[in-house]
Amino acid sequence: MLLATLTVAAVGLVLSYFIATVIEESAQENRTQAKMEYLASAIRSTLTEPDAKVLLNSIAEANEDTYGIVVQKGGQTFFISSPKLPPGKEISVSQNIGPYHITVYSMIGSLTSVSTEITVVSAVLALLIILAGLMTGTLLTRSLRGPIGEVVTAAEKIASGDLSARISPGGPEEIAKLARAFDFMAQHLEESEETKRRFLSDLAHEIATPLNSISGFALALSDGTITDSREREEVVQIIEMETKRVRSLLEDLRNLDTLDMLYRKTTEEINVRSYLEELALRLKPQASEKRATIRVESPAKLNLVTDKHLLDMVMQNFLTNAIRYIGSKEGLIVLYGNERGQHEVVIGVRDNGIGIAKEHLPLIFDRLYRVDSARDRQSGGSGLGLSLAQRAALNLGGKIEVDSKVGEGSDFRLILPKEIGFKRRKREPKVITTSEHATNHSNTQNRTGLSSDMESH
Repeated sequence: MLLATLTVAAVGLVLSYFIATVIEESAQENRTQAKMEYLASAIRSTLTEPDAKVLLNSIAEANEDTYGIVVQKGGQTFFISSPKLPPGKEISVSQNIGPYHITVYSMIGSLTSVSTEITVVSAVLALLIILAGLMTGTLLTRSLRGPIGEVVTAAEKIASGDLSARISPGGPEEIAKLARAFDFMAQHLEESEETKRRFLSDLAHEIATPLNSISGFALALSDGTITDSREREEVVQIIEMETKRVRSLLEDLRNLDTLDMLYRKTTEEINVRSYLEELALRLKPQASEKRATIRVESPAKLNLVTDKHLLDMVMQNFLTNAIRYIGSKEGLIVLYGNERGQHEVVIGVRDNGIGIAKEHLPLIFDRLYRVDSARDRQSGGSGLGLSLAQRAALNLGGKIEVDSKVGEGSDFRLILPKEIGFKRRKREPKVITTSEHATNHSNTQNRTGLSSDMESH
């Protein structure tokens, strides 16, 4: 700012000098010309006198250092003076009277004394401009130093790990905008860090539980604590089951990592009814163990262009959960597909199982979230299934909708475009709970954590 002020002052000084000089030269020329007009008029009056040349000599001697005089009569020189004029710009005035032609001329020299005065005045003005710039810069610096220092301090705290640092929103409007943006970023980082810590804590618990079980039973087998053959067989089955649980959890974690990165999709056109029948056939043995019946409802000619691998991640999770939480009664699970408008296809799983309470619906897509507060893992879920489903729906360009009521069942729907463009979205796919028992769904969209299997479906 100081450099800009000095530059403006210097340019103003130079310009004012030249402009004032031009104005002063023009004024001096006008004054000189007016005097010469007056002198030429005086000479005209002498030409009518008998002693005209004597009078002309007197006038010439009186003005020999200022003006030159030339008088012609009938084209011949009648009178001429030879003054000692300084060098400069020549100006002249001519008048006629009868046979006489009068010319008065002079020289305009430099304006050294006048220009010096102008320079002094301009220098004073430039100094005032510089002082005003310094005062403005000082005031602006003082007004910005505090808020900027606060931003720097808060940034250093966040860099050192203190994510609770915030900035007061005072100061100029631009600084206030910066403060609000900084606080929003810090809040987001703090929430992300808290979500990460909670996820890692849950993950450690998920892994520790089966490992403790495996370790304890393995030790009991090795030291001979369990001797009964029937008990040993049960322990071996438990160890095998817990090992599968750990393997399933690690596989789901790998899938989550893959889906978090840019996924290379392979599209193909599939018939929705044929796909659902194939899915039902694959999981029919599991459904039979739970005395559940799977039924397919879909138009025969409904086709969809999508990634079958990602579609499997979603639909197999929906169907597995429906089987797992169908309850003790004989259950009915419906796999259905239909069109929604001209550009979307709905593929869903509807069951008459135990359902989900409304307070849990906004949370079921968080990683490792379980509806059962006792964290009962007898169902065998890894806790990441719905997280995978939501990530897969995101990569498919779709969204998940949920309806559920305790004791009556659940309805999970995947909404997909008929022809997927596979453009990676920046936000989580929208999870919509449409029944009166599935409110507050907007909280689900804002969570950094993704999803999990359900302990109650």
